[in-house]
Amino acid sequence: MDLRALQTAASSAHTFISAYRELLSKHQQAVRALIRARRHNEELHAQARPPWDMARAFVDFAQHRYDVSQERVRQVEQQEADTRQAHEQLRDELNVERCPFSERGPPRVVWSSLFSPTKVSRSYSAWRSVPQVCKVTRDKPLSVAKSPRPPHLLTQDLLSVCDERDRFHQELKELQPRLDTAESSRDTVLQDLFQLQQKHADLRKPHTDLERYYSQWKARAEDPDRENRQLRRDLDHARRSRDRTALGRENYQLRRDLDHARRRVDDSALSQENRRLRRDLDQARQQLAGSAAAADLQAARLEIHVRGEKIAELERLLAKANERRAQLHRVHQRTVDKLDSANRTVQGLRRDLDSLRGGRHTDRLQSAQRQIQQLTQELGSLRGDSGHVRLQAAERKVEDLTRELNSVRHQHAKAEDSLQGAQEVCRDLNAERDRLIKDRDDAYRASSTSNLGCPITRQRSPKSGRSVKNGTNSGESGTNCAKSRARSPLK
Repeated sequence: MDLRALQTAASSAHTFISAYRELLSKHQQAVRALIRARRHNEELHAQARPPWDMARAFVDFAQHRYDVSQERVRQVEQQEADTRQAHEQLRDELNVERCPFSERGPPRVVWSSLFSPTKVSRSYSAWRSVPQVCKVTRDKPLSVAKSPRPPHLLTQDLLSVCDERDRFHQELKELQPRLDTAESSRDTVLQDLFQLQQKHADLRKPHTDLERYYSQWKARAEDPDRENRQLRRDLDHARRSRDRTALGRENYQLRRDLDHARRRVDDSALSQENRRLRRDLDQARQQLAGSAAAADLQAARLEIHVRGEKIAELERLLAKANERRAQLHRVHQRTVDKLDSANRTVQGLRRDLDSLRGGRHTDRLQSAQRQIQQLTQELGSLRGDSGHVRLQAAERKVEDLTRELNSVRHQHAKAEDSLQGAQEVCRDLNAERDRLIKDRDDAYRASSTSNLGCPITRQRSPKSGRSVKNGTNSGESGTNCAKSRARSPLK
């Protein structure tokens, strides 16, 4: 039996596997190129204004790589179709139907189980229906008494073909995930290419708008350019017309005479003397700049500048000190006003307290107590005399006096409560006065410190017109503080 068909099938399978590996490698290259293209696209989008030429070149490059990949995919598909066609042809040629054998016939090979119909596809599903082993069977077992016949010549070849088929089957099973990944990656590449085309269209749209805008402005700018060229031609024509006239020729002659006169003046001894004097003046200036007097003058100027800066700084410090002194003086005046107000409030509360202590409530209470004692004595005397009417009248009078006594006691309790509230207010006012006195003393000390830190400047008094020192003002403020302290002897 001729095995060239099997060898052809094996070589076709090898060709298919090599083509598939080549396709996979090209696909991986395309994926890497796509990754690089994505990174490049991200870099372009990260820029504020992406360069249109680079974007267009990048899209052209991606389209070219995609076209090359598509061409290679088409070639591999064509090779696969050719291999599949040859495989089907060999399967049809090698398919042998089962036929009856005699008892001593040669071993039978089931060729129909070697190849099975496959689907028209490039995936592993085309090989799933292929059986795992190729069976070599006999119709009947040999007799024990008879000697076994030698194996057929094609048995080993058929077993080798089965092993090779199993190996191909295993390789296809291993390559199936990679093929699926390649197909999914191809879909991803196509989708990314579509997105890139859309982005290219989006980027192209503003570029087209800019080109249209540029063309519009260019068309608008052509009119001023045309008018400018026309004006230049008119000006040249007017100049030529003017130069042809007598006035133009005279003007040209005067310009030429002026140039001759300038050259004669430049060549004269006076001009040479002038240039020599200018050179001497420059040399004298350079010598003066390098002399010790110039250095002293520069140092003096620098010292004057530094002293001016120091004087300006001292003036700023003096202005700040005066402002601080005026602020402290205002704080002192506000403190004195608050102390006077507190003193007036305390004096009023003291008067209210004295009036409450020696007021009419105490007098009414004492008189009511005396009347109650008198009525009690009269009631005892009436009870002894057994005067019923007088007793009832006296009891009613006692009840009235008792009610009046209770009301007086209630008013006295209210007066005591108001007195306690006034005492609390006095204590709060005393604490506020102590705090204000402390603030006034702190302000006075700060004012004294600022006056000691600043130079004593004479100022004109707004009332008397005399010159008064800052120290005098601070002394007066201290005297005012002492007077206000003596004027408010609160405890």
